[in-house]
Amino acid sequence: LHDTKRTVLMVTHDRYFLDAVCTNIYELNRKKLKLYQGNYSDYLEKKEIESTIEENTERRIESVLRVERDWLMRGPCARGTKAKARIQHDMALINREKFSKEKGFTFEVADRRLGGKIIELHNVSKNFPKTNPNSKEFTPVLKNFSYKFNKGEKIGIFGNNGSGKSTLLNIITKTLEPDTGSVEYGENTFIGYYQQNPQFTDLSLTVLEYIKEAAEVIKRNGKKDLSASQFLNEFGFEGKIQHSTLSSLSGGERKRVFLVRLLITNPNFLVLDEPTNDFDIFTMNILEQFLLEYQGCLLIVSHDRYFMDKVADTLFIMEDDGCVSGYVGKCSQYIDYLEQKNKERS
Repeated sequence: LHDTKRTVLMVTHDRYFLDAVCTNIYELNRKKLKLYQGNYSDYLEKKEIESTIEENTERRIESVLRVERDWLMRGPCARGTKAKARIQHDMALINREKFSKEKGFTFEVADRRLGGKIIELHNVSKNFPKTNPNSKEFTPVLKNFSYKFNKGEKIGIFGNNGSGKSTLLNIITKTLEPDTGSVEYGENTFIGYYQQNPQFTDLSLTVLEYIKEAAEVIKRNGKKDLSASQFLNEFGFEGKIQHSTLSSLSGGERKRVFLVRLLITNPNFLVLDEPTNDFDIFTMNILEQFLLEYQGCLLIVSHDRYFMDKVADTLFIMEDDGCVSGYVGKCSQYIDYLEQKNKERS
């Protein structure tokens, strides 16, 4: 796409992809379409400058309006042409479209203590039939994998499609039983599992009812407790949408509601399987900030390398033969390492 002479129009949340391919970014915001020349990095830089200018302009307008409000309150003579023009100008400023920063997720919930023993995997193996459920030939997806999780670990899982990433998550969360080996939980370990396609048992519930099932009041670290409705407001679910049924929401909105409910249960071991699908870039930025400050254990599968680079500092590598190896470093560093290795071979 970078080298083609064709015109390419795309919608994507992959920020590395945008940086590598795009020469122009169109932003749809406040019902307006605006062009920013350059790639995604250029767009971010220009938006930062633009935001600073708009904030400074807003402060100056508010300063002018404070003086003008005092003048209007004193009841100026409105018969003069100049006075009328001044009043019209003031009203235009008062009724202007006010600058507001993008509203995103504000992830802030109370921490839950982790014990000395968190999760331990002992010689876990899993095989799947090669062709059909009745096939006698099996493909090893996991082979004798053992690992003891430690406090504060943030691990990404890297591998080709079909390599067993989701299978590993399902075994760790006890959603799927291994063929051999065992998974042991610590006494204080509380898992929050975000799946690619979250399941809802009752789609007739409203958004607010669904959240209230988990918690009526959300406790936060060092901050004022919030009601379920107030917490939803911070996640962009404001007004009427809180009383909309889950069945009426879009796929992306349902996933956001599912994530809200998952987080307010205060898990100390968070498992995320492709969490950024259907989320816009601003939402992902806030999610990344939450995960960077998250004190529990974190295990992530994502095709978004930018996201993986920001939140995971260690990788589980799913090998073709079912083995799992480790890599200390970022996802992009591992990809560079693989490319260098392939060059040396050739």
